[in-house]
Amino acid sequence: MSKPHRRMSREDRKRDILRVAADVFASSGYRPTTVDYLVEEAGVSKGLFYIYFDSKKQAFIEVIESYFNGFAGVLEDNHKRLEDVFTRDDGAIEILRVWRRNVSDILQYHIDNPSLTFVVYQEALGSDDDFSDRMNELSGHANSMIVEEFQMMIDAGVIRKVDTEFVAAVAMGSIVYIIMDLLLQKKWTDVESLADMIVGYHSRALALPNIDMDRLLSKVIAPRSPNRKKSTKR
Repeated sequence: MSKPHRRMSREDRKRDILRVAADVFASSGYRPTTVDYLVEEAGVSKGLFYIYFDSKKQAFIEVIESYFNGFAGVLEDNHKRLEDVFTRDDGAIEILRVWRRNVSDILQYHIDNPSLTFVVYQEALGSDDDFSDRMNELSGHANSMIVEEFQMMIDAGVIRKVDTEFVAAVAMGSIVYIIMDLLLQKKWTDVESLADMIVGYHSRALALPNIDMDRLLSKVIAPRSPNRKKSTKR
């Protein structure tokens, strides 16, 4: 006797359509994609699609928002973790260790969500004023948390005084480039070694003159070095 078909909840059905939409937009592009193709790939009727979305454009915007909602969750967890370290006054080594873990979690989120990442950074940027405006609005919250984290490290005497807005933009820009060019293109497969490199480069560049950053980093990065995998680019 066959098992009865499980009915999806409204929320689960919408999430499933958005997941398929992200894959379709990533593989085919926003403009060439039609609602007919979306519903065919999602295995739903056009009528059901329009229950959840007014248009293809709305579905695309909600794909963008699903990326930022997930990314915001990662950043908020990271922010809380770093705040806890400062509250406990655990010292520079633990701050670097948490910073490194936070970078690793950011990289891993994008590896786990390749279609969302591709849509946001390849399809959404510059393709439509509404998309760009929503991108700017949603990314503002993420940027403000990163700026605050750099300020916390400055206040704790871990890094030197800098323009936190500029440094946060450089840090996120380099991470996005690494995600798009190295990880999603599978030129490099080891997230942990990339997190080591990112934190190593940034912390050395921002180190106070009286801090031996290489010594501190050796307590955070060196134990993992023997297990690193090299780039898979041939």
